[in-house]
Amino acid sequence: MPGVGVGSARTFLVCFLVMLIVATLFAPLRFYFLRGEKRRAFGYLSDSCFVFGMSLLLGIGYSMIPVIVEEIRIRRHAHKEEEVIVRLTTVDTLKALLCFHIITVTIMWSFKMGFMFFYAALYESTKTMKKNALYYVSFCFMPLSYVAVLLVSFLDCRPLSLTWDLERLFMTGQTCTPIHSRNVNIVYVVLAITSDILLLCIPLHFLGSLKLTSPEKRGVGFVFFFGTLSISAAVARFTILSTRHTYDVNGGGAIASFDKYYWATGLAFLEITMAEIAFVLPAMRKVVFARGERRQRMRIESARRDEIAGWREATRSRTVASAHADHDDGDRLVHGGNTGAHVGVRGGLGTFYWT
Repeated sequence: MPGVGVGSARTFLVCFLVMLIVATLFAPLRFYFLRGEKRRAFGYLSDSCFVFGMSLLLGIGYSMIPVIVEEIRIRRHAHKEEEVIVRLTTVDTLKALLCFHIITVTIMWSFKMGFMFFYAALYESTKTMKKNALYYVSFCFMPLSYVAVLLVSFLDCRPLSLTWDLERLFMTGQTCTPIHSRNVNIVYVVLAITSDILLLCIPLHFLGSLKLTSPEKRGVGFVFFFGTLSISAAVARFTILSTRHTYDVNGGGAIASFDKYYWATGLAFLEITMAEIAFVLPAMRKVVFARGERRQRMRIESARRDEIAGWREATRSRTVASAHADHDDGDRLVHGGNTGAHVGVRGGLGTFYWT
């Protein structure tokens, strides 16, 4: 009965589609949250990095769907895993794996540079906050770490043509590719986690200076620290692939099954999706700040209403007090008039009598 690994391939396709749909839906959210906001140079640079990374992400994601569908078709008619490997493993496939690795690294670091420009725009729009040493160190570290990952990826297999050497592959059963290289992935995960930690630490020094209530500050902190998902995804990817013996010290790995490619590709895409979500969520600061502004306006309006009510009450009290005073003065005038009459009458009689 033909059919090898069809269920695993279908499961991978479903999971991949879910992540791709999430990535597609989150892409326009950033621009929706920031609609109508005045943009400056650093803001446009941040958006450019995000659009560039998202273009690569969606491009590589949707281009993989026909490949996975074709693999499922081949598996339906195959009797052994070796048949699937022989039919799917070509020079173009091996080159595509190398390109996939380079593109995923580029996407991750484009999001990281977008974060740096986002922070620069935040500094520029807030005159009371100044860039600190950590920001400049991080700004230099991001491109240097990206170049380091690329160099290790290209130099791990020497010459680079070993990556798509089919003769060596079918003779030894080993492939030399950065995706399976333990050295490359150790360098990648260390630099990725270090850069993510730097990105999380940069906003700490000005988070306390924001004029927000405690719940609002916690909300902003949650938005920024949502980036820990990217770190968790990187650690999980390296740990899972290591335990599944996907990595090889010499930069290669046996290709007894395509299962390792599912895990490597799926977890890499998951890490990128988490990085995208972490990049989009800080744009929600406008929603949080708008909520704080509405609360502030409500507090000011309530204070004004209380002040007006107090002023009206004070005015009414003074009016009542003035009316009582006028009434007392009227009584004294009437009483004084009667006294004068008595004085006059009795004075006329030659008697000084005061009432």
